Amino acid sequence: MCSTQVFSVSSPQKGEMYLEFENYKDALETNAVLYFLTLQANFRNVDAASYAFEKLTKVLIKMPAFELAVNKMKSNPEQAAIIKQRYMAPHYNLEVLKEYPKDSLGYTYAAYIIEKGLNPDFYSHIKINSDASYIEARLGQTHDIWHLITGYGTTIIDEIALQAFHIAQFPYPCATVYLANFLLAFTLWNPEMLVQTINAIEEGLRMGKNAKSLFAQRWEDNWEKSISQWRAELNVQPASELSC
Repeated sequence: MCSTQVFSVSSPQKGEMYLEFENYKDALETNAVLYFLTLQANFRNVDAASYAFEKLTKVLIKMPAFELAVNKMKSNPEQAAIIKQRYMAPHYNLEVLKEYPKDSLGYTYAAYIIEKGLNPDFYSHIKINSDASYIEARLGQTHDIWHLITGYGTTIIDEIALQAFHIAQFPYPCATVYLANFLLAFTLWNPEMLVQTINAIEEGLRMGKNAKSLFAQRWEDNWEKSISQWRAELNVQPASELSC
């Protein structure tokens, strides 16, 4: 049984709600479910779903599942070292990165971000005050680098495969929730997507298990290195073409 609810706060503009309980654990668990349901309810509304996922992530960072993920990651010496240092690269200057050779990670990253109209600083709202929040911020900073290294694009199916890749590398709570969201949503509203989704998860898991740790890499120290060289060193087999 949950402890007594004290009060709730809502925002008409965002539809935000956070439930407060006398017991902190109850508050985290209940709000995690609340934000997940909000995510489901806004499945076809990209902005609202993104906002709900952001709020859910902030709750997950404080939960035992993320603590377990942190401990698992620290069992790898290279990952433990970068977590201890809490290494975050300076802001990515896309104009500078475009000066690298065309087959380099730096040039390819800059071209990719510009072509897709992406925000390389979308992670910047995360306040780093724990190992869990650091991991989430660093994953956000390098998210599109992971896309390039794995070969996964920006379709829903590609993103699902990439999240499965994450899970194979470490038990990442945000990835499990992401996959759960789409598995449930497709089951309810787009069942024709389920076979493709399962295949993408299977492929991402296989790739992630075979690859060395992507999280442990300081990509920014070697922007000049080619994508193919990175893949060879990390034992990443490029993803097959996936389309949504």
